Amino acid sequence: MNCNAIGVAIANTYQLDLRPMYVCICKAITDADIREAAEAGVADVEHLTERLGVGGGCGTCLDMAEEIIDACRANQLAYAA
Repeated sequence: MNCNAIGVAIANTYQLDLRPMYVCICKAITDADIREAAEAGVADVEHLTERLGVGGGCGTCLDMAEEIIDACRANQLAYAA
């Protein structure tokens, strides 16, 4: 199961809003953008910054971006096992 599918399943379970959350306001990058990049192989925030520009402005988004990447990677590892 991919990261976006898990996000939708959780949102449906808890009746959460499915609109994307902006993580990086400076570059207008959403949580869905970050999950998609993680699924495409981005493994850390340094690569995420190179690919999407996340953290290239004020940098306050880096902690949240890292949490999203880590959660996706953990999900990928658990699903592969």
